[in-house]
Amino acid sequence: MAERVRFFPFSECVGRPRRGNIPDRKPVGGCRVRHRLAPTGDGGERWRGVALKRDLQGDLQRHPQRDLWAMDASGDAYDGKRDHPAGARRRPRHALSLLGAAVVAALLAGCGKEKAAEHQEAARAFPVRVATAQVRAVEEVEETIGTVIGKRRARIAAEVPGRVAALFVQVGDFVKKGGRIARLAAPELVAAVRRAEAAVARTRAELAKAKKDLQRAQRLFAKGAIAKDALERAQTRKKALAKALAEAEAALAQARAQAAKRFIRAPFAGRIARRFVQAGDFIGVGKPVVELAALGAASVEAGIPEARAGRIHAGEPARIRRLTGEEIPAHVVEVAPSVDALGFVRVRLAPEGGQHLRPGEHVKVAIVTARREKAVVVPASALVLRPNGHFVFVAEGGIAHARAVKLGVEARDWVEIRKGIHPGEAVVVDGAGFLADGARIRVLR
Repeated sequence: MAERVRFFPFSECVGRPRRGNIPDRKPVGGCRVRHRLAPTGDGGERWRGVALKRDLQGDLQRHPQRDLWAMDASGDAYDGKRDHPAGARRRPRHALSLLGAAVVAALLAGCGKEKAAEHQEAARAFPVRVATAQVRAVEEVEETIGTVIGKRRARIAAEVPGRVAALFVQVGDFVKKGGRIARLAAPELVAAVRRAEAAVARTRAELAKAKKDLQRAQRLFAKGAIAKDALERAQTRKKALAKALAEAEAALAQARAQAAKRFIRAPFAGRIARRFVQAGDFIGVGKPVVELAALGAASVEAGIPEARAGRIHAGEPARIRRLTGEEIPAHVVEVAPSVDALGFVRVRLAPEGGQHLRPGEHVKVAIVTARREKAVVVPASALVLRPNGHFVFVAEGGIAHARAVKLGVEARDWVEIRKGIHPGEAVVVDGAGFLADGARIRVLR
């Protein structure tokens, strides 16, 4: 009887035999098959075998391969359909189990076919979020940076030489008209005033005496006690002294005026913008002491690029925004007819209020060039830029339709659609960049 060695799948293997009781056979697929024979009553043999392999330590382990094939003792392979001689047959242990599992799987597949199709359809739909196109008033604005120009700004300088004896103001202080800013130490001016005062006093005394002499000469001439020449000399002296007194008083006034220039005063009300000297400095005539800026803003000047200046006209409304965030209404007063060396057209605006604006302050200027009361706007995230233009995806019945759009005014959070979108349409705002025209979508709530 030819000895046959059979390779069993892992699930059909019997318990692992003791080492040494089962002889090794020729390797099959990298494994060794060990077997033993059991006689049967009909003259054949029943086979029991275990598919084994050797690990790194040389021990035999169960083999996970599940293909069923075998070879006989001589090494010739056979297909496994021929079983043992004398009609001995081997039935798979799990045949009924596998058949039952197949039937159950078929029933489950038939019952859930429709639900599976629905789940597959939903899985293919791309999740998005949508928003509604709205109608609102929009403005076209021209934005630039401007500078606040004060009503009046002047550098207050010394009119007489002297040493700075005292400074009465600091930068940022408010000074009313005529208020003192500084005082100069000029003793020669004080001495000149005193000399002029003394000259006036002396001339007045002499004039008073000349008047009395003239009155006496008139009485004596009436009595014939003196000649007419004496009377005329008295009259001439009185007139000369009167003229001298007038000159002395004028000199005194001039000396006092010069002395008054020791006090540097504000010619108009305003705030101290800069201070150029310190106490103790010696300054000459014309040396600036402080810079005084009048309160309030007369205008704001801004530059508009030449290419866009044609949209700006006198009388158009505008807004002035300070760096603090305060917004002041204004309007365009003048547009320069010429272009400066940098290619800008100077525009002057008059603020409506804003008396606390500081001259020289930099502000943001927005000039309104057009206004549309009923404009269609969508969120800025709905806009998709493609090589052939701007698009917005409209959600209709679970399908995303790409619409080519014409843009208008663009803001930080929204954009005006001049053409392509109608009010009330649902536009994709989240996930639009991943869509194509006709793509299936699933709107997230």
